Amino acid sequence: MHAGASGAELPAEVAAALQACGVDEPDFHAAVIPLSDAGRLSLEVRAAEPVLPASVFKIVTTAAALDRFGPAWTWRTRFYAMERPEAGGMASALWIKASGAPWLPASDFREGVARLRQLGLKRIEGPLVIDRSVFSEPPVDPAQFDGEPFRPYNQGPDALALGVQSVTCIFSPDPASGEARVTHAPELPGYAMPARAPLQEGDCPSNLARALLPQEQDSGLVFRGGYPASCGERAWSVTPWPGAWFGDRYAGEVFRGFWEAEGGIWTGRAETGAVPESARELLSIASRPLADLVKAINKNSINPMARNLFLLLSAGEGTPGTLEGSRRALSAWLASKGVDAAGFAPDNGSGLSRRERASVRQIAGVLRAAYESWWAPELLASLPIAGQDGTMRRRGLAAGSARVKTGYMRGVRSIAGYVKASSGGWYAVCAIINSPAAA
Repeated sequence: MHAGASGAELPAEVAAALQACGVDEPDFHAAVIPLSDAGRLSLEVRAAEPVLPASVFKIVTTAAALDRFGPAWTWRTRFYAMERPEAGGMASALWIKASGAPWLPASDFREGVARLRQLGLKRIEGPLVIDRSVFSEPPVDPAQFDGEPFRPYNQGPDALALGVQSVTCIFSPDPASGEARVTHAPELPGYAMPARAPLQEGDCPSNLARALLPQEQDSGLVFRGGYPASCGERAWSVTPWPGAWFGDRYAGEVFRGFWEAEGGIWTGRAETGAVPESARELLSIASRPLADLVKAINKNSINPMARNLFLLLSAGEGTPGTLEGSRRALSAWLASKGVDAAGFAPDNGSGLSRRERASVRQIAGVLRAAYESWWAPELLASLPIAGQDGTMRRRGLAAGSARVKTGYMRGVRSIAGYVKASSGGWYAVCAIINSPAAA
């Protein structure tokens, strides 16, 4: 079965489903490409039209990164000082050379801080200086997209990428007290977090903010609502100090908490700057392998990580990553894989954008190219598994019958990935709805 890019007749079941949801057929786009001899079906519906893809665009960004760097690639975050730590244990300042790695877990950062103490460093007299020169882009306004700056998914790229710039709260309901205990990590000495939240009745919302009604203040966070007991124990992440660039402040408070816990002394502040040429490297922290980072990006749809990875596509020795450079690099990579790049318009690489455009034919073409590549196992392993995990856990599909990334934002619903048919053949599939009725 083949429907032309101009929009031939849809299968009756699909047309009926769209009608039932109030979605006009011209707002539906799909491409189904067979990947093996066992596959006999192919389908294209308005497949060449560039549309808003939402988070399925992450497949394009992660595939290009796997192809350029390889699944085992790591980045290193390096620590510098002017003095030798064993010579008195004092440093006039501490510099961190950020690598642009999509994620520096707080636990890995803490191990680095502990190693600094083991080297003999005891006291830092001046600032903690973070060198972010691997990227050359101004900070992103986290309120710009949907007016919710405290949501981690709205954060822009950060060359340090410490903890994805967020605090994770764990809620543990205690019916006897009528409250939920709240623990959080990492600890931020200069940011107050509630230790308890009142329990309330009602269903557990997909977005806990609707029940908690968080209110951010400069000194910390308060809840104006409560925690639904029906949620059980659950994690929820929040971004401190929203509305302005706070990367230095966040990194400084995380460092202060870990440094003081190790018995170190520091009374300074964090700031952005360059590592002096005469500074000595004390130690470095390797990032997780790219294959693990890609899995985190696609399974959990983490926008800040995708945005970092996108900028890394144009970063090189002595050349900082830029949005324009990465847009050109990704478009050129798409064409190099034999995919027509006409109308392709990358923006920030995450899909969380009203400017990013791709056609279903282009995304399905990336899936086909990835399927034939030597790094195919790593990309496939990063996609949510039908009936097993991520956003595909409860889709009513047989367990393991598909590996599919989903996408959602206002006016957009999308899926892209690999589906196994009853014939045993595998298909690359991409379907996108751009419509006010998409939800």
